[in-house]
Amino acid sequence: MARAVTLLAGAFNALAGAALVFMLLNVAGTIVARLIHALSGGALNMIWRGSYELAVLALTVVVFASLHRAFVVGAIRIELFTDFMPQSVKRVIDGVFGLVYGVFAAAMTWRFTHAVAVTYERGDATQDLLLPLYWIYLFLATASGALTVVAIGWSLAAIAGKTGDRARAASEPST
Repeated sequence: MARAVTLLAGAFNALAGAALVFMLLNVAGTIVARLIHALSGGALNMIWRGSYELAVLALTVVVFASLHRAFVVGAIRIELFTDFMPQSVKRVIDGVFGLVYGVFAAAMTWRFTHAVAVTYERGDATQDLLLPLYWIYLFLATASGALTVVAIGWSLAAIAGKTGDRARAASEPST
């Protein structure tokens, strides 16, 4: 179970990396296109429609796709409060935190699934590119649903003592 959760988190991590590269290329391309437009006095217009919207959507993908790996690697913990505790107690604390995180992710999944239905029925679209909004909410519902599986699966394994050290998980390859 822990291996499947790590693979799922790694897949979303790869998606986050691809979205980050796309976002950076989109922003750099927009800057170059605007520079050429300005230097040519408006004669060369290579600015593409929806570049800002593409950057925002890519950033949304980066954030929601990277939550899985961030969870597996671990939250920041103040060692001052937990250093004296036995390892088994730290595992239980991590597991309970993860279960709460999983419940929050399940609530996000519920709300995003509802948003998919509403935006599909209304036919809402993005402003510039006219992409159906339900596509975006469908990705968000899928990502938060996978986060629910990762958080609850990893947390139950942590409470049972079947997960490794989070520092070791951070150093493992993500794909």
